[in-house]
Amino acid sequence: MPKKAMLERKDKSGQEVNGAKQIVIIDGITHLGRSYEVKNHHAREIPQALYDATIAIFIESIRISRNHAVIYPPDSKVSTFSIQDLNSLNGTYINDSNNGNDINKSSRKVSASERIPLRNGEMVLLSDAISFSFTEIEQATKNYGLVVGHYGGNLKGTLNDVRKLKSEFEKRDFSIDELIDEHATAQNILAKLDIMKRYVTDDSIFLFYYAGHSSPGGALDIEKTSEIKILKPQDLLDALMDFRGQKLVILDSCYSSDLARYSLPPRTVLIGMGGPAYEGHIPSMAYAKKIGTGPEKGEDNIMGYCSRALYKILRDNQDTIDVSALADKIREDTRIKVHRQNVVCKALTQIKLSSIHHMPNKN
Repeated sequence: MPKKAMLERKDKSGQEVNGAKQIVIIDGITHLGRSYEVKNHHAREIPQALYDATIAIFIESIRISRNHAVIYPPDSKVSTFSIQDLNSLNGTYINDSNNGNDINKSSRKVSASERIPLRNGEMVLLSDAISFSFTEIEQATKNYGLVVGHYGGNLKGTLNDVRKLKSEFEKRDFSIDELIDEHATAQNILAKLDIMKRYVTDDSIFLFYYAGHSSPGGALDIEKTSEIKILKPQDLLDALMDFRGQKLVILDSCYSSDLARYSLPPRTVLIGMGGPAYEGHIPSMAYAKKIGTGPEKGEDNIMGYCSRALYKILRDNQDTIDVSALADKIREDTRIKVHRQNVVCKALTQIKLSSIHHMPNKN
């Protein structure tokens, strides 16, 4: 099991920012700075290992150098997580857990010439612009998901689709968020994904599930009021591109497998419909009785075509999720298309945080 640590951002008083937790789970080399781009700036030469960073935390503040510091996971050189300054202009500091999160005479300045081990409860200060508490965590593999349903003005089964499949994945230790109907806007979906990628690690599975209308070409039709607004395929794929771990994308909507025309993120399985998708009831009264879903013809028993097939597979197989096995099973239905991107390549998870002590740099 890879070692993991939690960085939790704190305000000046050491409390949560705006009353909410801002947490990043790190399991690889982590770049801290004002730019995602790694560059040598004359005297501030970058360690070679930084080019292998899998996580980049971007802080908008003129007090933060472009390449400010790097956190390393345990390796043969240092047996714990460790931090190294990158000759930043305003320095990197460590405070003990009882020393607050202001730079003071008891703060230890982090060297640019060696890695400094990090201990549980310590505060990491990047100049006086931003601070994080550091905690090493012993956590088994944790899986996450976002399920989205939009009735599109005429669909009857999207709420069933979302709630039933959410329940099945939660039984398999997935932590699932949901966005339903008027909350399922493009802005909300992309904002949720931006937050959730902070928690997903390299050994995780991330589920993105959508039930609703879509258009030829793979766009998701959402926010159907006086006009149809869409979530563009490229915007969705861009949001998923730098997630760590395996990605399982399930789209129960018409023409949803058209998304495969675009470049899928690494380690992604896409399950979608190759043409029109229709809603229907659970196949038989006997099966409906078996799974306790109520009358065969009741509206609370209507689900989308792809969702019904997936739901049946999950109900009949109580094992933990194996993405490849699930894809192989569901592709037995010739109307459901499965696409894989198995290439494992370096993906940099980019996380953007504004400074809480200084105005963001607008340049």
